[in-house]
Amino acid sequence: LIGLMVPRNEEMVVAMLAILKSGAAYVPIDPDYPQERISHIITDSGMRLLLTETSLEERAGFTGEVLLLDRLGEELTEYSDTNVSSTTEAGDLAYVIYTSGSTGW
Repeated sequence: LIGLMVPRNEEMVVAMLAILKSGAAYVPIDPDYPQERISHIITDSGMRLLLTETSLEERAGFTGEVLLLDRLGEELTEYSDTNVSSTTEAGDLAYVIYTSGSTGW
């Protein structure tokens, strides 16, 4: 599972697709959630990597590996632009969503 804590914009969609293409599943975390809820999601999910932005890194309080999407510009030029083959199958996990509890679960 890979955490995704970014504002809702086109870059979020690109990050979601990249996570799925890698064969992982994403855990969306709304940056506007209360701190306690963010901490719970991060701890409970067991994620090992968090994709976020510099302005949100401290708020996340994540102690694992963090990838700051707004600082990747030059790093990305070092990688091939060849399309990566995906081994993802229809039955694979795509995402884990933490609801407010109002759904009855």
